[in-house]
Amino acid sequence: GKKQSPALTVAEMKEEGTSPAEVPAVESPGMEVAEITPQLAMQLQLEKAEGVIVTRVRAGSPAEDAGIRRGDVIAEFNRQPVRDMKDYREALRGAGKADRVLVLLERQGRRIYTSIRLP
Repeated sequence: GKKQSPALTVAEMKEEGTSPAEVPAVESPGMEVAEITPQLAMQLQLEKAEGVIVTRVRAGSPAEDAGIRRGDVIAEFNRQPVRDMKDYREALRGAGKADRVLVLLERQGRRIYTSIRLP
């Protein structure tokens, strides 16, 4: 056969609105969390769009040892209320050299306290 060269067009992709899955996640002791948007709160049937949601827990991590699961909502971290990612980052930084911190989770309509060992 005859050798052919296909035509190739390179274009820049336009960025659209940010979906909940594209919200940047922040990593802490073996887990990743993301902001709860109003759309995500509706999708998960949460009463309000407050806290941060656990999107991933690494196997063998302090978060897994503490019983934290994907889908848990963190309402408090180190006794500080967590309304959004800013609050979460501040609470994480504020934990500093603490060995363990108390975490208030919301899971399927229940509130659960656990403590997590910091690395």
